[in-house]
Amino acid sequence: MNNYLSYGFFITIIFFVFYPQYFLIIDEVYYAQRGVELFSNINPFDIVEWQNGTPQNINTDIRQYPLLTSLLSGVLWWIGGFKAQFLLGFVSLLITLYFTEKILLSLKLPKFWTILILMFPATALMSRTVMSDMPSMALVTIFLYLLFKNRNSLWGILVAGSILGTAFFLRETNIILIGVLSIPFLMKNNKNKEISLFLLSAVLLFGTFFLFSLNIYGPNFYSRELGVYGFSVDNLFNNLFIYTIILLALFPLSIYFLFKYNDKYANYLKIAVSLYLGVYLLYSYNGIENSGIKGILLNARFILPIIPIFIIAIAHFFQKKIVTFVNKKTFVLGTSFSIFILIHVICWYQNKTQMRLVEHIKKYDNSIIASNFSYNKLKYLNYFTTNNNFVVYNENDIKECINKSNQSVFVIVFNNTKNLSILND
Repeated sequence: MNNYLSYGFFITIIFFVFYPQYFLIIDEVYYAQRGVELFSNINPFDIVEWQNGTPQNINTDIRQYPLLTSLLSGVLWWIGGFKAQFLLGFVSLLITLYFTEKILLSLKLPKFWTILILMFPATALMSRTVMSDMPSMALVTIFLYLLFKNRNSLWGILVAGSILGTAFFLRETNIILIGVLSIPFLMKNNKNKEISLFLLSAVLLFGTFFLFSLNIYGPNFYSRELGVYGFSVDNLFNNLFIYTIILLALFPLSIYFLFKYNDKYANYLKIAVSLYLGVYLLYSYNGIENSGIKGILLNARFILPIIPIFIIAIAHFFQKKIVTFVNKKTFVLGTSFSIFILIHVICWYQNKTQMRLVEHIKKYDNSIIASNFSYNKLKYLNYFTTNNNFVVYNENDIKECINKSNQSVFVIVFNNTKNLSILND
């Protein structure tokens, strides 16, 4: 427990010193939008862009996203306002660390391996976001803890079944991991009363969220737009390259350690991870194409729910290995916290840039904001401009905008991080 308190204390300081100010990923806007609507019946984001020479309202129908992340972010918004939503990833990280440490203790493995979670760069990035990745990791970790626990009370079985019932509504692919791991869980808790309680709680929670989603979203209750991102063997080669980098470099040799793992529930863990990764190898999403180098971390975020499984395997692998060239604990703690802090600083710096731009934009009412920034840098700004402004990025659209619009046009010229000027055109 002392380890967890120490790690949690330092992580809390880092997080609040570099506290998130704005969204970093476009999906956050959709999650947050639905969350606020659930608790206020208002849409706080006026989403408009200049497209093909005319201002266009963007279709923000977010039925393609499961509901639970929006529900959680909406609760945080209702309690503490806009910035409170960013606590979602942070709280999920603390939960993940707590239960990962308890799993390692139950397996009589050193607790310090828990902090490897921070070594994975996507952890720091996603801990600042209103996304489903960190809550999914927390949910899977709690289920792993209940699986590895020697004995489960009826309350533990109830919680495990509830996790199975809610997993899909946080992120669809969670059902692969929880579904496979439910098999050994039920083999361990195999009395009729235990099995019945597990299945009943799963069905009740699934049914509740299904009906809730049906009420919120309508007849389609939720449907991912496969026309945008789909699944195909055509994506296999490209994704194999991306996830090889992620699993061998960003979280060094993690897949190797998993397949060397031969202890408790080894086969089920390997099957769950293999099926989970198999789905994403076929997925057409490519973060690098959408967001440049940051896209590596956007693809890596899909790995977060299986990071605790890798940590179990790594801790087990090094349990009897003698490493003479470096102290294992010092290396793990030093590297993990360094990466965690570095990513937070980079994201905080990007937030500061966004804040300067937004504060300038808010000064102008009912105006078009044209910018020499790229779309990827500025695409979120519309979600923070409440004065009927909208932003134009493309050079040709800027010219169209200036020639055709009756609104005032202000051009943001961004020279460097300390020199931001607005020119009335």
